[in-house]
Amino acid sequence: MSLVQWSESVRDLARRGGLRTVAVRAGRHGASGWIWDSTHVVTVEHILSPHVEVSVYTPEGKLLPAQVVGTHPGLDLALLRLESEVELVETRTRPTPSLEVGEFALAVARSGEDGLGVAGGLIACRSGAWTSCRGGRAEHFLQPDLQLYPGYSGGPLLDAEGHFLGINTRGLSRSQAITLTSETVAEVVAQLLAGRKEPAYLGTGLQTVHLPETYGRESGAMVVSLEPGSPAGRAGAHLGDILIELDGVSTAGTQEVLRELHLREAGQVVQTIWIRAGQEIQLEIELGQRPGE
Repeated sequence: MSLVQWSESVRDLARRGGLRTVAVRAGRHGASGWIWDSTHVVTVEHILSPHVEVSVYTPEGKLLPAQVVGTHPGLDLALLRLESEVELVETRTRPTPSLEVGEFALAVARSGEDGLGVAGGLIACRSGAWTSCRGGRAEHFLQPDLQLYPGYSGGPLLDAEGHFLGINTRGLSRSQAITLTSETVAEVVAQLLAGRKEPAYLGTGLQTVHLPETYGRESGAMVVSLEPGSPAGRAGAHLGDILIELDGVSTAGTQEVLRELHLREAGQVVQTIWIRAGQEIQLEIELGQRPGE
């Protein structure tokens, strides 16, 4: 294949992907989105805020109002419902386990003003099970070696044959693009359509710290910030407290706390053990919901 032929192949791939890629506007913020079915669009959560109208520019250039069905802040995903149906172009989904590092991938995006946008690169990493910086749990994520420009978050990642691999976001990493896999996206969409409740929330900034041997534990999660009116703050947590146990589960650091919160819902009451000034204290906390959800 000549360079010209390869270039034309990539161009055609971008055009096909663009037939299911929309532009999403939420107030002054914008992102891309993937047409999930004829009345729903998947996009990123981090552009949304309460009481802001959301609209979608379709591939045909139509501007449609949209309603937020639900969000998953931990994985930076949101599901929108369109007020009218749109054309659904058939696109196959590729299972993540079949992907290999080094394969070519294409990120597709759309803006209402500038139309279609693309960025190409290689699959640099396919992770195992992980917990995002916002507390979301997933079996995998992909890391494509490409630049996600402003507005590209929420758009799809496609392989060289146009298969849907997942949704791109910059909302889960300050420095790198992350792709939430097709399996993760499908799971979240199913949960949101079923009326999934928001994951639990402590309202603390935590940092993993090592503990002296005298405590009988290697590490814990220290409170480095407390949001006003947070569930942990209302229960009596202070800056500098170190969380070592949540409902009988040892919390050796931030990731363990996020994992346990992801398994719980707002409104649940949990028993926690903390270290404060060298002494263990117990706090009963009613878990809350992240502000703005």
